[in-house]
Amino acid sequence: MSTPMYNQTTNQNDGFTGPEGTVVCFGVLSYLQLMLVEQVPIHNGGNTIRQLTDSYGDDAAIVSGMLQQLGQKSKFIPSAVGDDDLGRKVTATVSGLGIPVDVRIDSSVDTVAELSISDPSGARTYFYQRTPELMATLDSADLSPLDNASFLYVDWYDGDHILRAMESAAQSKIPVFMNLESQYLNKKMLAKFAPYTDVCQVSVDQPRVITTWNPYPVSCYILGYPLPNHGWKQWVSGGKLKPKGKDHRTESRGGRR
Repeated sequence: MSTPMYNQTTNQNDGFTGPEGTVVCFGVLSYLQLMLVEQVPIHNGGNTIRQLTDSYGDDAAIVSGMLQQLGQKSKFIPSAVGDDDLGRKVTATVSGLGIPVDVRIDSSVDTVAELSISDPSGARTYFYQRTPELMATLDSADLSPLDNASFLYVDWYDGDHILRAMESAAQSKIPVFMNLESQYLNKKMLAKFAPYTDVCQVSVDQPRVITTWNPYPVSCYILGYPLPNHGWKQWVSGGKLKPKGKDHRTESRGGRR
């Protein structure tokens, strides 16, 4: 899972230009304990802790908070949290940081717990616990913030629970941004989510997924085009990668997983 690594004070960026209206982020709200260490220890080893902090996740929550800091109007539609110690901690954390969210408390579920261990390079090792019951609370989340939205952000790893929000956005002609990460080879997932997605973000630094970053084959997988045997740039510049009525750009970005 991702970890909010930005300065936790208001930091407006005058050079930032975002969409008009509100960017709505939809996804799980998790309690995150962030542990900063000088170096991640070897297996069955140990090391000292530099800092231990109560924080929050997942990516949808982090994106909403960061957009708010940049001066972009945002709203986070979360899963519920449990009526438990971790739920109270994450509620206090997002409230103290000014995250634009209305937290729901459900005594029948356990708050999502995450532990993230980070070293000075920013690399992270993380552990998390989710339950189907908690994930199902996304299915009853209030979608009314979409009424005034200019964009919807979702994460692939929240599974079919994001479809309701994506379908609602599509019906209202609200563009959808999907954090697809390393799942661009997952044809079943693309078949479900691609019809509702206007912009997707992929990660190319994942072990065992791809060894050399090349945006063109990744684009082909996402758009459903057959892979040519050679001549990527010529093939793309010839217009065969650009579907009718659609614009297309590729950009590499390191991801969290």
